[in-house]
Amino acid sequence: MILKLAQSEERYRVLYESSGDAVMTLAPPSWRFTSCNASALRIFGVRDDEQFSSLGPWDLSPETQPNGKSSAEQALEAIEAAMRDGSNYFEWTHRRFEGKTFPATVLYSRVEVSGEAMVLATVRDVTEENQAIEALATSERKFRSYVEDAPYGVFIADETGRYVEVNPEACRITGYSEEELLARSIPDILPAHAHEVAIASFVEVQQTGRTSVEIPFLTKSGRERHWVVEAVKISETRVLGFTQDITAKREMEAKLADSEARYRNI
Repeated sequence: MILKLAQSEERYRVLYESSGDAVMTLAPPSWRFTSCNASALRIFGVRDDEQFSSLGPWDLSPETQPNGKSSAEQALEAIEAAMRDGSNYFEWTHRRFEGKTFPATVLYSRVEVSGEAMVLATVRDVTEENQAIEALATSERKFRSYVEDAPYGVFIADETGRYVEVNPEACRITGYSEEELLARSIPDILPAHAHEVAIASFVEVQQTGRTSVEIPFLTKSGRERHWVVEAVKISETRVLGFTQDITAKREMEAKLADSEARYRNI
């Protein structure tokens, strides 16, 4: 039993000291920090354990949180919730010792050490995670704007060929509204004689990751037109396609060919 307890304490010590997150303990009645790991000193920019033990969560937080409420009052409420419920996980704005704030996630857990109930706090600096999320959101907004304003049709189809997303130009080219296109699949707007070409192209993009094909399609009014489709596989279940209506070009080429033929026969 003593050996197992010693092994358990050693594992806890290693995890505590090697964690990349800030790990601290808080004890009543003052609820100031009583210990911390090396990451806590680094993350909060505190000189040493002695200095850290003179602080409480409110000393390493701005005066108020983003909701406008006092950090000190909310920190005590969070501690009370952890003591009552056993744990409490929440988002928080912390402050480094020199004054710079940073976003964090915090886990307060009720623990007992030598018969005394206290709180074990784990704080994770999520600055980089939030920046990555914001960068992704910005990229998605730019892509969305690019797609919406593109001078050619853009669509996303699933593995069955059903439209998942379409841009305004795709709607204009085909004559269908967005709702009408999203209720259809690619074969639904192709003439029967183009189905084999469409199937072959879909197989190609699934196997090689991309395809390029010239294929006829039917507008909502039933008129047959021609477009060039460039498609790339963006996931196991999604294909991104770019379409351009080349009907006018093909009609002009046909007229030129016909004119040349008549000229040769004179």
